[in-house]
This record gives sequence, structure tokens and C-alpha cells, in this order.
Amino acid sequence: MEQIAISNRLAELEDELRKLKAAGDNQQSTAALEKAKKLLDAERKRASDLASKVVRLEAMIKQRDKEIKTATTRKLQAIDDMDRMKVEIRGLEQRIKDLDALLATEKESRSADLQRFDGDLKDLQAASDAAHAALKEYQEGESARSDEVRKAFLR
Repeated sequence: MEQIAISNRLAELEDELRKLKAAGDNQQSTAALEKAKKLLDAERKRASDLASKVVRLEAMIKQRDKEIKTATTRKLQAIDDMDRMKVEIRGLEQRIKDLDALLATEKESRSADLQRFDGDLKDLQAASDAAHAALKEYQEGESARSDEVRKAFLR
């Protein structure tokens, strides 16, 4: 917008310069012509400065656009990574729940097995104690019979 205004101003000054040149060579027109030339040169310098400033600003804008695009890409990648992690976490949480339930079931099963094994152990110990008592009784009875057989043999 500003460039258009500057271009229009330069065109006006150039037209004024042409008019003054066409008007003639009197002293007043020469002074006005010099003044117009100075104004024109000043406006050209200002236009040149503004044009270089516009070029610098456009380059800065392109650089910022690239930085924004890069940052946006990184941000979107991070969001995608977070979404993948959330899905993975949900799966892991479900797996933990399943394993906890399996562990609780296993504990209950082992507890029942442990009680059954305790009962079996007590039964086997009772049977062992009974067999041991029977063996002791047999050994005691055997020694008495052995003594009787010896006595009978020796007679």
C-alpha cells in the first residue's frame, strides 16, 4: 500500500519536473526545477530505502513462516506420539487388570489346593503314625515270639 503511494508521489514529482522544464528557462522556474529535482531525489531515496526495508521484512516473514511450519510439524508429531502412547497405555492398563485378576484367581486356586494338601498331609501323617504304631507293635510282638521260638528250640 505504501509502495503504491510512493510510486504515485514519484510520478507526480516527475510530471511536475517535466512541466517546469517545458515552462521555460527563467530564474524562478530554474529554482523551482532545482527544488523539484531535490524533492524527486529525496523521494527516490526514500522509495529505495522503503523497498529495501520491504525486501528485508519479506525475508523475515518467510523465515518466520518456515519456523512456524517447523514448530507446527513438531507439535503435530508430538501430539501423534502422545496419542499412540495413550493407546499403548490403555492396552497396558487393561493387561495389568487382566493379570491382577489372573493373580487373584491363582491365589484362590492355590489357597484351595493348599488346604486340600494340608488335609492330605494330615491324613498321610495319621496313616504313617498308625503304620508306625503297627510296626512297633509287630516288632514288640515279634521279639516275644522270637523268644518263645528260641526257648522251644532249645528245649
